[in-house]
Amino acid sequence: MSAERKPLIGMTISRLDERPAYFLRENYADSVLQAGAVPILLPYRLTDQDIAQIVEQMDGFLFTGGNDIVTVRFGEQTLAGCGESDEERDEMEIRLCRAAVQAGKPVFGICRGIQLMNVALGGTLWQDLPSQFRARSDAPKLAHQQPSKGKIVSHLVQVKEGSLLEKILKKDGETRNRIWVNSFHHQAVRTLAQGCEAVAYSQDGVVEAIEMPSYRNFFLGVQWHPEYMAVESAPEDWNRAAKSLFKGFAEACANGI
Repeated sequence: MSAERKPLIGMTISRLDERPAYFLRENYADSVLQAGAVPILLPYRLTDQDIAQIVEQMDGFLFTGGNDIVTVRFGEQTLAGCGESDEERDEMEIRLCRAAVQAGKPVFGICRGIQLMNVALGGTLWQDLPSQFRARSDAPKLAHQQPSKGKIVSHLVQVKEGSLLEKILKKDGETRNRIWVNSFHHQAVRTLAQGCEAVAYSQDGVVEAIEMPSYRNFFLGVQWHPEYMAVESAPEDWNRAAKSLFKGFAEACANGI
């Protein structure tokens, strides 16, 4: 890629309630721009031909946060506590994720994004952590739906040594194997998709990040929301760690495959 050309990153978006309108919080796009890439927003109603063209032309893909994934997508009946879903969004994003992985493109997922990546490749989810997940008896009862704003962190995650996530954090000076993150979710990765590996956990045992060790490119999903801390006035160490994720992703997109 030439020095003049910035990488193009295809980004998924949400539907705004029941209205005929799409929605994306601006801190997603701002985090990508700040990292030196150009965000391209992707609508739902894409044909397979559209997706094939997009995968060829985009340098990477960011799967953003949003509503719950339809449970039939991972072979389960809907349980009490599961939230609202958008089947049209799920259907497009699953096809897009599979096509992007097939092409070996850089893939980054945030919150719903990590869940979508796992489901698209054959994994399952906890539909509702408060009613389903049981932490160890000696573990704290963490607030995975934190009451404070997104630029404020709420709990620690333990990062696996030697993982892509750890290497990204170390590259920008974050040398600890534990980092503080924010938290806004009630679902999480349950059974890992084939080829995926959990590389970060919260203290109560919830999967907080996944990678694909055999993947030839950047493949990372995180359960927290670094886009808040990357562009808002968060404390310096939180801000640096969040920025490093987008920077590492943008660099992978710029370098190609």
